[in-house]
Amino acid sequence: MRDGEFDVAFATGFGAWWADRRQISQYNLPPEERYGVKNLFLVVTKRLTMCGFIVSDPGFWDKYAKEHQEKMQQWLADGSIKAKLDVTQGIDNAAEGLVGMLEGKNFGKAVLKIKGE
Repeated sequence: MRDGEFDVAFATGFGAWWADRRQISQYNLPPEERYGVKNLFLVVTKRLTMCGFIVSDPGFWDKYAKEHQEKMQQWLADGSIKAKLDVTQGIDNAAEGLVGMLEGKNFGKAVLKIKGE
């Protein structure tokens, strides 16, 4: 959730709901570096429903997987979406690339390029 989205949810009035997708940014941080949600008490006082989800939840991925794959392939092919790659060059650097990926040092899809084209 971007800054201000809670404000929008809180301003919508009683009984609103939203899916909180911001928490994933905190997933790999040590507990002492994580930050809490501001104005969380408004969830109760405005009777809001806060819902988390995981893409693999039943009724989510299975419902949209085919459409997602078709559209994503089309968008990648026509250039309307560009994949971000974090390329590690050479088999000698494979271990470093893997460790970097596991530590979250890469941005985008981690790729090991063994041979140049």
